[in-house]
Amino acid sequence: MKRGFSQIEMLATAAILLLAVGMGLQGFISISKAQKTTTGLPAIQEDCVGIVTMITDDLKEAPACTATSGCTTNSVVETATASSITFYVTSTGTKRTFRLNNGKFERLEGSSNTPSYSMADVTGLTFRYLTIDGGTYNATAMPTNWATTVTGTSVKNITVIRVTVEMSRNGVAGTYTTDFRLRNSPYIP
Repeated sequence: MKRGFSQIEMLATAAILLLAVGMGLQGFISISKAQKTTTGLPAIQEDCVGIVTMITDDLKEAPACTATSGCTTNSVVETATASSITFYVTSTGTKRTFRLNNGKFERLEGSSNTPSYSMADVTGLTFRYLTIDGGTYNATAMPTNWATTVTGTSVKNITVIRVTVEMSRNGVAGTYTTDFRLRNSPYIP
C-alpha cells in the first residue's frame, strides 16, 4: 500500500512556505526603504542647505534702504512674516522676496510675480526674527522669544533671522535650519 501526503500535511507545508516567503518579502522591502533613504537623503539635505545658503547670503549683504520714499527708510527688510521675507537689494529700494508657493520655493525680483528661481518639493519654509529695541547692536535687552512676524518700524530692528527649510522627495524628507545676523541691521547712521 502506497502512502502519500495527507491534506493536513500539505496545508501545513503551504502555510510554512507562505510564511517564509512573507518574511523574505518584508526583509526585501526593508532593505529597499533603507537604500532609498540612504541614497535620497543626501541630495535632499544638499538642496535644503542650498536654499538656506541662498537666503542667508542675500540677506547678509542686503543694504539698508536710504531712499526717502518707496521703502522703509533705514531698514534692510520691508516685510517679515513666518513664511516669506521681502528685503532691499539696493539702497534705493529695489526688492527681492523669498517665499513658499504651492510646494515650490521661489525667489522674486522687484514687484514681479514670476520667479527668477524656484525649486519644487519644498514642504516648509519658516522664518523667525529677533529684534533689538532702540536700534543699537550692543543693546543689553535681547528678546528671548523669536517673533513670527515683524511689522511697522520694528523691521528696522531685525538683527537675527532663523531660516528653516523642509523638503520631501520620493518619500524621503529632510530639513535644515540656521540662524544668521543681518550685517546692515539695525541701521546705525
